[in-house]
Amino acid sequence: MTAGGLGPPPSFIIAGAMRSGTTALTSWLRLHPGVHMSSTKEVHFFDRHYDLGWPWYAEHFAGAPPGSATGEATPNYLYHPEAVTRMATDVPAARIVVLLRDPIARAHSHYLQRLTRGGEELSFGDALAAERERLASGDELDRAHFSYADRGHYLGQLERLLEHYPREAVSIHLFEDLRDSPVEVFRAIADFIGVDPTTVPEAVGEQANAYQQFRSLRVRAVADHLPGPLRRAVGRLNRVEVDAYPEVEPAVVERLAAEFAPEREALAQLLGRDLHEWRR
Repeated sequence: MTAGGLGPPPSFIIAGAMRSGTTALTSWLRLHPGVHMSSTKEVHFFDRHYDLGWPWYAEHFAGAPPGSATGEATPNYLYHPEAVTRMATDVPAARIVVLLRDPIARAHSHYLQRLTRGGEELSFGDALAAERERLASGDELDRAHFSYADRGHYLGQLERLLEHYPREAVSIHLFEDLRDSPVEVFRAIADFIGVDPTTVPEAVGEQANAYQQFRSLRVRAVADHLPGPLRRAVGRLNRVEVDAYPEVEPAVVERLAAEFAPEREALAQLLGRDLHEWRR
């Protein structure tokens, strides 16, 4: 948390979706001279830490230069049942950025993240089969960690968001566009949040969140309890890169495609986009 008192309320929030490019977008926005991002990428104020109060939240934006676009990125906000209502109450003038990804690819990416961090022991197919029971526990961390398919039901999440913010205050982009045309998407988002869209950092387009596999989960468990700098150093030595896009079993793809199909047309109409790039 940045010292120096309270900062201004965020003028924009990247609200979702998890595993859809928010880390890359945030890292690029940090490099824009007109943007001041929160000291922590995922502040989790409107979902997990709301009881800590506004002063705690505002400290994350301390030191923001006057006139800068001030923002944070917590991709759980879009999915969380109460976050958007809280956002609308506390920062009604904020502009909201949302990135969406093919829900099948997003679900598998989410699964791989949990697997490589040592938080998942089931196969992807078995994890999907167990998802409803896991989420039924009501535990906040279970909901965050094991909502592989559930987070991909974007339509209801967007409708909830648009009940609280006008459509012109919400900018929705596809992960696939960010991946394939990063400069164009970055410029569109920069313009939306009110900063110079012609200023594009050289890093735009670089991957900022590659998959990593831990060599030893035991070492990772020990490292979690070390001071920050030492923990990060041990973590770097304990990681190896893994394939970012391994194949999903066809039967699992078919199962997920059938689950997401009923809302695809309505979602496409809401976005004004043909979602043909997403697997059916």
